[in-house]
Amino acid sequence: MTGISWSSLTLGLGIMFLGSIYPFVFAKNGAVNHSVLMLFMWAMAAGIIRGVGFIPNNPILRMMASSYAAFIAFALALGLMFL
Repeated sequence: MTGISWSSLTLGLGIMFLGSIYPFVFAKNGAVNHSVLMLFMWAMAAGIIRGVGFIPNNPILRMMASSYAAFIAFALALGLMFL
């Protein structure tokens, strides 16, 4: 079923706008953790891709750009950021 996935789109756009307005949100004590940043960017990309209703044909890309992947990457990024 295709169509707009509002939760994924909100997550992706929220990360995009927050990172654009205040990029230091991805830094901890002035240093950027690249693992955390990579997970946030993956969550952003997957959220926007699935949020607008695009579902890739390739099964690996479909899994990496799913709503589940977006929210799991976001949760892992938050976990790494605050631990």
